[in-house]
Amino acid sequence: MNEDYTIGLDLGINNVGWSIVNNNTQTIEKCGVRLFPISNDASTRRSTRNVRRRLKRKDTRIKDTLELFKKIGFPGQKTIDEKLITKRYKGIKEQIEKQDIVNIICYLTTHRGYIPFGDEEVNFVDLKDKLPCEYYYDLYIKIGKYRALNQIVKNSDLEKELIKLLDVQEKYYPELKNIQEDLLRVFKRKRKFWEGPGSTNSITPYGRFKTPEEVATYLAQKEKNPNYEKYLFEDLIGNCEIDIHEKRAPKVNFYAEKFNFLNDFINLSVNHVENLINQDTVFLDAQAKKYKFTNESIELMFQYCLSSEKVNVNSMLKSLFGLTIKDIEGYRIDKSQKPEFSTMNYYRYISKTWKEHKLDDEWLIDIPAYNRVIYYLTVAPGIVEILKMIESDEEINYSFSDEAKQTLKEIQTKLKKDNVLNYHSLSEKVLVRAIKDMMKYQMNFMQVRKKLDYDKETREYFAKNYNDGSTKVHMNSKFIDDIIASPQVKKTLRQSIKVINAIIDEKGKLPKVIAIESTKEMNGKDKRLELQRDQAKNEKLRTKAREQISNSYSDDFATEKNIEKVTLWKEINGQCPYCNKPISLDDVMHEVVQVEHILPFSKSCDDSYDNKTISCVKCNSDKGNKTPYQYLNTQNNYEDYKRRIKTLKNISDQKRLNFLYEEDIDKYHKRFFNRNLRDTAYATKELVHQIQMFNSYLDITLNKDKILTLSVPGQLTANVRKHQNLPKDRDDGKYH
Repeated sequence: MNEDYTIGLDLGINNVGWSIVNNNTQTIEKCGVRLFPISNDASTRRSTRNVRRRLKRKDTRIKDTLELFKKIGFPGQKTIDEKLITKRYKGIKEQIEKQDIVNIICYLTTHRGYIPFGDEEVNFVDLKDKLPCEYYYDLYIKIGKYRALNQIVKNSDLEKELIKLLDVQEKYYPELKNIQEDLLRVFKRKRKFWEGPGSTNSITPYGRFKTPEEVATYLAQKEKNPNYEKYLFEDLIGNCEIDIHEKRAPKVNFYAEKFNFLNDFINLSVNHVENLINQDTVFLDAQAKKYKFTNESIELMFQYCLSSEKVNVNSMLKSLFGLTIKDIEGYRIDKSQKPEFSTMNYYRYISKTWKEHKLDDEWLIDIPAYNRVIYYLTVAPGIVEILKMIESDEEINYSFSDEAKQTLKEIQTKLKKDNVLNYHSLSEKVLVRAIKDMMKYQMNFMQVRKKLDYDKETREYFAKNYNDGSTKVHMNSKFIDDIIASPQVKKTLRQSIKVINAIIDEKGKLPKVIAIESTKEMNGKDKRLELQRDQAKNEKLRTKAREQISNSYSDDFATEKNIEKVTLWKEINGQCPYCNKPISLDDVMHEVVQVEHILPFSKSCDDSYDNKTISCVKCNSDKGNKTPYQYLNTQNNYEDYKRRIKTLKNISDQKRLNFLYEEDIDKYHKRFFNRNLRDTAYATKELVHQIQMFNSYLDITLNKDKILTLSVPGQLTANVRKHQNLPKDRDDGKYH
């Protein structure tokens, strides 16, 4: 039996507040705060690491180049030569010194020009059929310099120069022929985007090969299939929430879309069966006491969705069953309170696009091959890499024409624009299993998950592998790296687990309850209705903005960026919020005005929609790093501005508060960083998950009572503070 005490926790990004509550006396026995430094920004670390690796790889290429020259008796060191461009120009025409050859090739190996990556749009120098050294030499003669001009040359053009240099110099130094192939190999050597650091001979926690076992598996697979590759990005894809040994499937995976379709349509029930064309298309669910569609009916709707270019659910119901939306219930609603269904949208879009180009669609019918292509569209940065990976995949036994390749690029662009090239919460293996069970039991996924205990294997795995050899009954943080990507959230979780373990040690027994303050509000009916109204209102504004852009310009201009700008413009009634000068739609579309942060981003770090507006360039520039109050109060214009903001009808309450923020922005800055709600919410959710894993270990392995978890809304804490007259000031010490 666990001791009758509760651990209370309040997680932050640089602290964990804790308390021990005696459940019998309802008193706080002890409380405190564990402080720790905020984790460094991941993007900063990543950028620094990338620069370090690029420099190291350049040095390695130079070292390897010099080693090759040493083998044939050439100088083993490079020297600085201010006349290098002259030597390069001369070297493709006549004999030059050995040291000059070494210097030129070391230079070219370091400055290799642009190597294609993804679908980047690059403006190259027009060499006019010259080699780079000829072009630059002419430039040097004309203007006295040729470097630092921001001119980009293709790697392939520099390769031509290198080959020409070696061909000419081999006439005078025949020994160069012995290393020409190796020199070119070093010159062209570049890690693929999926390789990452390290190799089979260099194991690193940041690379593809983290353990000797991974190396052995890779080499065995490579021996069976020379085209086999292990991709670094596979380690970056999250694990399935049910089968942690499987990676999540792309959202546009065929089975992911079918899973979503089934979840929507299995939930439907028919209210007016008398309107049915055929009564056999439904059955009476005895438990729910409602009429549901049979498996055959659901399959009919599924095939309808697959074969139709555009799906209108109302038309589909009318065509297949003689029903309308009014005859059914149990569907989801969107932000505009309209019925919402998953109808294989992206599979239909890809099929339609393929047919429009009159291309062979055999691969679309082969679902495993289709899913492999979708996988590459999701993981690869651009069509260059996608095509290479498709061509080396033995599971895709189809060759794509040039037009087909261009169509794949078009499809990827569309999917990127729609922001769907990310991942489902489940793996393909679990999705396939779920689809089968949902059809078999006529239940949605949450129902079959509970009925068939989908989580049993993972629960038992955690229980079996949880203990790390310690004799103490402690929470273990060893699974955090497998589940969490954010360094900040990892740090908060580890510190929270340390606090829990320290309290367990002090008390000598496990707690009965762990209560964690949640960042979520207590969403009662009124709050939910308010959120729904706001969502519907925002969606209506976005729809009007999209229509206005399409009508005034074209559908091509109706991008997410432009929709946001026009929505912001309409919010402020087409006038700069600061100086009140009129702003036209043309000004918005042609970027004569700017999107700006109401509260300066450098101090608020708030990039949300509620902290954005449109303003004229002059006001944005003059306002700089100030709040509207700081900017306008010095000009005696603030009161007029304040009256205008109060009359705006289409802005949220939060945006109005940002517009009228009159406090010290530096305190806002400090408060923001001490309570990053997004990271805190994530850490809170994952701590509950970590406790569930611990409970599996306690229950299955140790046969001990589970610890109850309680999520306490922050709003409840605020009400308690208010009732006890305990004001909360984040800037007044660590025990706020």
